[in-house]
Amino acid sequence: ADEGEARSVKDVIERAYIDGIHGKQNRELAESGFHPDFSMLVLRKGRLIEVDLDEWFEMMGGSRNVRSDGSEPAVTHEFHFVDITGSAAVAKCTVCKGGKLFATDYFSLYKFDGQWKIISKIFSRGD
Repeated sequence: ADEGEARSVKDVIERAYIDGIHGKQNRELAESGFHPDFSMLVLRKGRLIEVDLDEWFEMMGGSRNVRSDGSEPAVTHEFHFVDITGSAAVAKCTVCKGGKLFATDYFSLYKFDGQWKIISKIFSRGD
C-alpha cells in the first residue's frame, strides 16, 4: 500500500482510538473514526462477546487510570503493520499506559466515501 494510505489508516486509529478512547475518552473523537456499526470482539472464558461503541464507553466509564496526584499515566502506542488492499485494511498496534503494555490490538477498516473507518477490533490484553 502506498505510504499516504497507510498514514491515513494510522491517523484514524490515533485520533479515534488512541486519543478518543484512551487519551481523552472523547466520544466525538471516537465517533469520527469508528463506523456506526463497529463491534469489538471480546474473548471471555472461551466465548465471543460483541461490544459496540456505546457499550464500550459504558464499560470504560470508571476506568481512567488517574494517579493519586490527579495526573494520568502517559498513553503511548506503536504500529507494527498496516496492510491495505483496495478499500480494506488491517493494522496491528500495541498500546502502553504508564510504560506498561496495556493491549495489542488488531483493527479492521473499510474505506467509505474516501474515509477510513474502523469496523472491528480484536485484542490481547497486556497482563
